[in-house]
Amino acid sequence: MDYKAMNVELPKRLSFSLAALIKFYDVKKDESGYYGIRENGDRYPVKDDEEILEFFEKVWKEKDLAVIVNETLKNKALWHQDLTEVEGLEETILKDLTSIANNGVRETINKL
Repeated sequence: MDYKAMNVELPKRLSFSLAALIKFYDVKKDESGYYGIRENGDRYPVKDDEEILEFFEKVWKEKDLAVIVNETLKNKALWHQDLTEVEGLEETILKDLTSIANNGVRETINKL
C-alpha cells in the first residue's frame, strides 16, 4: 500500500469500493443460482467462480459484519495476501460496510 505510506491514510473511495464489493457478494443460492438483493428488494444474479460464491454465501450467513469483514479480508484465495495486515484497512472497511448496511450506498458515498 504505497498510497498509505505516502498519504498516511487509506484512499477513502477505494476503501469504500472494497466495502461495496463485499456487500455486492452478500449472496444466497436457489435453483436458478446465486443472487443478491438490492436495497429496493430486487434480486440480481451473481456469477463468479463456484468457490468464491460458496465462500461469500457461507461468510454472509454470519450476521456480525466484523466477522464478515475479517474473514473476507484474510482470505488469501481472493486477494493473494492477508489484507487484515494492512494497517487500518479492516476498521475502515467495517465502518463503510456498516454504513452501507444502515444507510445505503448513496448516503455512504456522499459522506466520503
